[in-house]
Order: sequence, then C-alpha cells, then structure tokens
Amino acid sequence: MDATTSTLLKQLVDELESLKNLNSPFYTNAGFIGSVIASITALIIAIFTEPFLNKFVRKTKLKVKGVTSHIQGKGDLFVHRLLIKNEGNYRAKDVEVNVEQIYDGDEKRKNFLPAPLGWTHSHAVNGGQVARDIHPNQSVYLDICNYINRKEGDVLRLSLKAGQEIEDFCTLKLGSTKLELKAYQDSGQTVEIILIIDWNGKNNPSIRLLKK
Repeated sequence: MDATTSTLLKQLVDELESLKNLNSPFYTNAGFIGSVIASITALIIAIFTEPFLNKFVRKTKLKVKGVTSHIQGKGDLFVHRLLIKNEGNYRAKDVEVNVEQIYDGDEKRKNFLPAPLGWTHSHAVNGGQVARDIHPNQSVYLDICNYINRKEGDVLRLSLKAGQEIEDFCTLKLGSTKLELKAYQDSGQTVEIILIIDWNGKNNPSIRLLKK
C-alpha cells in the first residue's frame, strides 16, 4: 500500500472513530457525513489512480552507460565500475545488482551462489546497504572488481558484499570470464547485464559490456 492510500485510510478510520463522540445520530450531522463522503471518494480515487500511474505513467529506465576504471591507493589498486543512469521519469527504488552466474571460459563456475555487488561510496551514502534509490536522470556507479598489483602476485577480485572469504565467489581467474548480472528494484522490473573480463594475470583487465 502506497503512502497516500495509507494516509487516506487512516484519516477515514479516525473519522469513523469520532462517531463515539457525537451527541446526536451521525446521519443528522451534515458536516460529518460530508467529511466521510469526501474521505471515501479520495480513498477510491487513490486506490484506482496509483496502479494506473505506476503502470502507464511512472516509468523507471535503468541504462548501463559504460565501464570505468579508477586508480586508487598508491597506484596499485584499480577499481572497475559500471556507470548506471536512470533515464526514466520516476525514482527506481531499492535497486540491487547481483552477480547471478560466473563462467570461466565456457565452463559454469561450480559452488557459486548469486551475491550482491556494492555501490560506490555506499558506506557514505546508505550505510553500506546493497540496495539504493536512483532518481530520474541520476547517474551512479556500481563497483564490479578490484585489480590489485602486488609483489607476491597480482589479484583480481569481484567487489561482492558477501562471500569475500570464499575463493570461488570472489576470485577471478586468468583468461576470459563471463559475468551474468541482474539489477532488481522495488517495482519488480529487472535489467540483465553481461560482462566479459579478459585478464592475463599481469596487467589491468579488459572489460567489455555485451548486454545492458
């Protein structure tokens, strides 16, 4: 139930509760009857209007605009991100993006379960939650993976918010890796995203966007 409908329903309940305080039968009180009729009318309009607006007028449109890479730390950390924009006319609520499946070459990775990725600056924006709102015309960044240049050997890891301690969940291997992502939101709309990550184990990986 949306906030408007909930407010109107509460208002109607409060007005009906006030019947207890009337000194005369409610049907003789024109002001009270008029108020109840107005509340019922507004409630009916809200009940039928909200679904229409949500289906035909209020539209979210999440669009992946590209892949970006940012150098952090002392130049030994490269953070790869997706740039996502809401090109619709309504706020996309509680957007969460999961890695649904990982393919190492043509082989589906075993022992992997869908896990959420983290939004860039999520700790500052929403306390580290995996879901966030995206307003109309707003562009946001989603962390995909971190390439770490280390003396003991370079590492490429997914920026998952869960399963960082499990190698099969977060570590990306040499060669070509396909990631199947899916964005979810409160409205039930979903967006499928497919990424190809090519990595030779020594240099910054190449990331291609196949589906958005």
